[in-house]
Amino acid sequence: MSLHTALERLPGDRGTESTVREVLELMAIRVGEWLDAGDVATRLERPEASVRVVLSRLAEAHVLRADGER
Repeated sequence: MSLHTALERLPGDRGTESTVREVLELMAIRVGEWLDAGDVATRLERPEASVRVVLSRLAEAHVLRADGER
């Protein structure tokens, strides 16, 4: 799977697109650091529910590892 797959499974609105971009930028900076949805939401100043959806889709598409995976 891929980032393309993850993006196809997310709403195409600007808010979601912006959240995806910010999540990926944060994860690129924090390589190797385990962040849950609450941590990401706090750092990005985004609602946790929207961050959780984005993280879930990225994990399902194997772009990011899911909580608990090593």
